[in-house]
Order: sequence, then C-alpha cells, then structure tokens
Amino acid sequence: MRVCQGLREGELRGLEWPDYKGDALNVCRSIWKTVVHRPKTSASAKPVPVIRQLAELLDAHRISMGNPASGVMFHTGDGAPMESGKTAQGVIRPVVEAQSIRQF
Repeated sequence: MRVCQGLREGELRGLEWPDYKGDALNVCRSIWKTVVHRPKTSASAKPVPVIRQLAELLDAHRISMGNPASGVMFHTGDGAPMESGKTAQGVIRPVVEAQSIRQF
C-alpha cells in the first residue's frame, strides 16, 4: 500500500465505488478530460490506505448519493466524472468546512 500519499487529480476523477473497500482505495484508472487511462506506474496502481475519518466521509457521501454499488464516486449528476477544480470547490471544500477539518 502507498503510505502517506494521495491521489493524482485524474486518479481521483477515475474512482468508482467498487474501488473503495472501506480501508483502502484501489487505483484502477485515471481520467483526464474524457480520456480514461491506466495508472501511470505500477506503484500508482497500489491500494491507497483510507483513514477512519475519510472512510466516514466517503460512507456519508455514498449514502447521500443513494448508496450506489457502481459508477464514479464524484460525478456531475448525470454520472460523468466531475472536473477536478469543480470537485475541489463543490464537493471537497464544503465537506472539509462542514466537518471543521483543519486545513494545511
């Protein structure tokens, strides 16, 4: 597992619900614009650990979306992956602010 690492923007956009295992995110794809790629390196394809606080947020997000079993985790409403800038502004920032998570 990758320790103390995050996801690239395209990897975040490419996350689908089956990739989330509760304690890890499996990086299976990267999406840039509308193009789907495989992870850049073999190290990129390794699972990324999910801390408890993130798991709680992802679980709450999943429930708010109707508890889907498939599809992209962060989408525009029509199922298309969100643009990374819009994801940060429209999804991630409100969650961080609502949970009073300290920003670095």
